Amino acid sequence: MVIAVTKFTHGAWVIVVLVPVMVAFLVRLARQYEREDRHLECDVPATVAAPPKQKLVVLVFLDNLDLAAAHAVAFGRALKPDELRAVHFIIDTQHSEELSRAWQEHGLTHVASSSWIALTDDWPVPR
Repeated sequence: MVIAVTKFTHGAWVIVVLVPVMVAFLVRLARQYEREDRHLECDVPATVAAPPKQKLVVLVFLDNLDLAAAHAVAFGRALKPDELRAVHFIIDTQHSEELSRAWQEHGLTHVASSSWIALTDDWPVPR
């Protein structure tokens, strides 16, 4: 404590201030992890015993039609889904139209472009 007081003006104030703040942050983070751990342990037997989902829908989010997008689509197809959707959120209308044209030029089905898209049937669609 004596060293902290005497060296306070020489830069030790950073340590005196930051260490307690960091300790408080890490303690809070540890508590959050413990809460999440307890939450993940709930209902495991019921979830394992639940019947499998009947429909598999794979969503591939795209911004460009490039090699990475092609690999993502190929991986989606490898999962043998009931439905494979390529989704693009419109930020730039011109870019979206170019993406749609490029998608069709490669013989692929149309990209679902939208400024807002419902990812599940349970969500209300804004009017």
